[in-house]
Amino acid sequence: MKLLFAYFFLFSLGCFAQTTPLIPFHKDKKWGYCQPDQTPVIAAQYRIATAFKAGVAWVQNDKKQWALLNLQGKLLTPFVYAGWQRIEKQADTLFIVKMFFKADSLTGCNLLNCKGQELLAWKYTALAHAGEGFYKAERHFFANETEKKLLESKDLIIDLKGNEYLLPKRSGNFSGGFAQNNCNYYTPKGHLQIATQAYFCFPFSEGLAVVRVNPKQEIVINSANSTISKKTYQPLFADDRLCREGLLPIQLNDLQGFIDQRGEEVIPPLYDEVRHFSEGLAPVRMGNVWGVINKKGRLVVPFLYDLIEDFSEGKAVVEQKGAFGVIDKEGKVLAKPQYDRIEKYQEGMAKVEFEGCVGFLNSEGQLAVPIQYKKYDAQAPEGLAFEDKMQKGFEQGIFYLEGYGYIDQQGKTFFDPAQAAPTVLQDLDKYNTYQLAKGMNLKTYRNQRKAETGYSVDILFADLDQNQTSEIVLRTYTGGMHCCYQTEILEKNKADNLYYSIANTSKDITPAPALDAQGKQRLVVSYYEDVAYYHSCYACEIGLAVYEYDLYLENSKLVLPPTDEERNKKITKNMGELSKMPLRLLKNYDEPFLELATIMKEFETGQQLTDTDEGERKAYLYNCIGYYLNNQRDLAKTKALFEQYYTFKLDKAIIWAEIAKLLREY
Repeated sequence: MKLLFAYFFLFSLGCFAQTTPLIPFHKDKKWGYCQPDQTPVIAAQYRIATAFKAGVAWVQNDKKQWALLNLQGKLLTPFVYAGWQRIEKQADTLFIVKMFFKADSLTGCNLLNCKGQELLAWKYTALAHAGEGFYKAERHFFANETEKKLLESKDLIIDLKGNEYLLPKRSGNFSGGFAQNNCNYYTPKGHLQIATQAYFCFPFSEGLAVVRVNPKQEIVINSANSTISKKTYQPLFADDRLCREGLLPIQLNDLQGFIDQRGEEVIPPLYDEVRHFSEGLAPVRMGNVWGVINKKGRLVVPFLYDLIEDFSEGKAVVEQKGAFGVIDKEGKVLAKPQYDRIEKYQEGMAKVEFEGCVGFLNSEGQLAVPIQYKKYDAQAPEGLAFEDKMQKGFEQGIFYLEGYGYIDQQGKTFFDPAQAAPTVLQDLDKYNTYQLAKGMNLKTYRNQRKAETGYSVDILFADLDQNQTSEIVLRTYTGGMHCCYQTEILEKNKADNLYYSIANTSKDITPAPALDAQGKQRLVVSYYEDVAYYHSCYACEIGLAVYEYDLYLENSKLVLPPTDEERNKKITKNMGELSKMPLRLLKNYDEPFLELATIMKEFETGQQLTDTDEGERKAYLYNCIGYYLNNQRDLAKTKALFEQYYTFKLDKAIIWAEIAKLLREY
C-alpha cells in the first residue's frame, strides 16, 4: 500500500511538473524561463522564447532557427525551422512549420504536433488552415505536366493523414462541413453537395446558411438544401451572417430580430440593430442607444449605452460618450466608462488603455494591474514571436507587455531590470494637481489639446534627465491616415513648482522602454512617416534602412548622443546593398535634361515612365537622415556617403539637393 501511495505521489509530482506554468524572462538580451516566483528553470540562452501553450513553447537560436521545447527544457525538435504558425481551432494544437531547402531554393511546409512529430511528407511549398481539420496546400513537384496543370487549376486540400482532395479554385474555408465556392457548397472530398443559382451566399454555421436570392431578398437553408425560413427577409449587412447559440439575426421592414434553427421568429424584428448572441445574451439597439436581451427577448440591460460589445466571461465592454467601461449580465456597472479602450475579458482579466498606457481590470472591474505601462505598438524588444506581440488577453496566467516583458495576474513583472524602464502614468484623478506655466492645470490643458485635434492625447511621465523629477511628455495625434504626432515636453521648475514647455515639435518622440547601457533614459524619435512618400507610395518599402534616432534631455535641452560607430557601419552596409539595386528614371519635368532623357527612355523601351519608384530613393533618404544625425549633423560627411553609394548619375544632383534640404529640418 505504501509503495502504491509513493508511486501515486511521484506520478502526481510528474504531472504537476508538466503543468506548472513557466514564464519567459529576459536577461542580458537573451530569453529563458522561470517559475511564477521568478526562480529560473531554463537559463536565458535563446534569442526568442515564446510563452508555453499546451505544454510546449517555441525558441529561436542566434541563427534565427526555431525549435520546439517542452516544460522540462528538452528540445523536441532540432533548430531547423524557418518559421511556424499555431493552429488552435481543432482538438489538438498543431503547428504549420516552414523549412528552407538550400538545394533547390524552396521553402517546404509541414504539420507538427506537440510531440515534435512531423505529420506529412515534405512535398508542399505552402500550407494554410482551411478549417475543420483541413489545409490548403501547394506542391513543389508534380508527377507530370498533366498533374501540374490540374493542380494549378484547382485548390489542393489535404487532411491530417496527408490524403489529398481537389476543390474548385478559390474556394472558401470549411464551415459547417462545407467549403463555399460562389454559391455552391462542397464536401471535403470535392463533391458538390448543394448547388444554388443565388445572387450571394454565406457559409454554413450550426447547420444553417443565409442565401441572398437577389439584391433585396434573403432566405435561410439547412444542410439538406431545404428552405427553413418561413419568410423572405431583407438583406442584413453585418460583419458576418452566422448562426450563433442556435439563433440567427434577420431583418424585415428595416427592423432586426432572430430566428431559430427551425425558422421560427423567436425574437420578432423590433430593433434597429442586433449583435450575435454570446453567453445567452445579445446587444440590441433602438435609436442611438444599446441594451441587452436574453433568448426569450426580455430586456435585461436597459437602453443606456452608445455601444455594447459581445459578452465574455459574464461581462461586456460598453461605450458611453466616447469612453469605455464594463457591465455584468444584469447590467451592473463594474467599471464606469472612463477609459480609451478595453479588450474583452480573458482568464478573468481585461486589458485597459488610457492616455497611451495600459493596465488590467480584474473580474470585479477593479484595476488589478495599474495603468502604468506605455503602450508600444511596434517597439517590442528584439526576439518576441509575432503571435505573442498580438496577444490581446491573458493566456495561462500571463500577458506580454509590448516593450517590457511578461506580467502575471497579480501584477508581478518578469522584466530584465537592466533593460526595462517603464514609463509610468500617474494617478488618473490627479491630473489637475499638475500646474502649468500656461496658466492652467494638466487636466485642462490635455482637454484643450484633445478638443483642438479631435484625437486622444498620450500623457507620459518619465525622469528624462535623472534628476529625480519626472518630466511630462504629451503626444497628440494630429490626424491623417499615415501621420502624425505633435510632441511637447514639460519640465518642472523647482523655484515656482510650475511645468514649463521646453520642447514642442512635430516629430514623434517617445521615451524608450529600456535604459541605455549607461542607465540613461533615451527618447526615441521616429522619422519613418516624415518622408514616407518620398518618390514612392507609403507602402513601397525596400528595407535596408534605419528609421529612428535617439535624443537625451540635458540642461533642459534635447541633445544628440555621441556618434555610434556600429550604427555608422550598419548604415554604410545598407547603402552598399542599395547601390547594387538598379534605379529606373523618374519623370521630373522641372529639369529640361531629365525631361529629354525621360522621353528618350520611353521611346527606347516602349514603356511609359512613372514619377515614383519602389522605395529605393526613400531608403537612401532614410539612411542619410540616420547618418546625418548619428554624426552630429555633419552635412559634408553625409554628402560624401551619398556620393559614394548613389550611382544613378541622371538624377544624382537633384536627389542630393532634395535630401540636403530635408536634412536641414533635423
